[in-house]
Amino acid sequence: DFYIVKIDKDGEKIWDKSYGGSNHDYLYFIHKAIDGGYLLGGISYSGKSGNKTTNNYGLNDYWVIKVDIDGTKIWEKSFGGDGRDWLSSITKIGQEGYLLAGNSNSNLSGSKKAQNYGGYDFWAIKIGKNGDYIWDNAYGGNRDDIIGGYPVDGSVGVIPYFDGFILAGDS
Repeated sequence: DFYIVKIDKDGEKIWDKSYGGSNHDYLYFIHKAIDGGYLLGGISYSGKSGNKTTNNYGLNDYWVIKVDIDGTKIWEKSFGGDGRDWLSSITKIGQEGYLLAGNSNSNLSGSKKAQNYGGYDFWAIKIGKNGDYIWDNAYGGNRDDIIGGYPVDGSVGVIPYFDGFILAGDS
């Protein structure tokens, strides 16, 4: 499950929260949200179960949760297709929303509207500040293309650019 703990300046626990379903769920990122609270991101192997209320579309999906400053869940979103979808990065886009980026070997299925080019592709999804889907796109060739690199402002393989983003990794 995703697990977060809020502590005070002396290391004393104020609260802790767990979010997840009946299978494995891995938290990779936590960011201050655009409009307060926190955005949690990772992957989920769970379907609707436990306190997870979104479907699982394939083996594993991108899973994003917005919580308030007390850790209470505001919303959650799952994004994925019929295969494996690995979230590698969450990047804020000003006050608009977020770019979710990672890898996918899923076909057009589930919530994935982008074509797969072969093996794993870079897969980017733009969501609004309330988690609403705006667009998704895949980038790659007929072999595995894996987004990655060194973390830059909490993002792996993604750098904001004045008119968009640079996505980088291995091909």
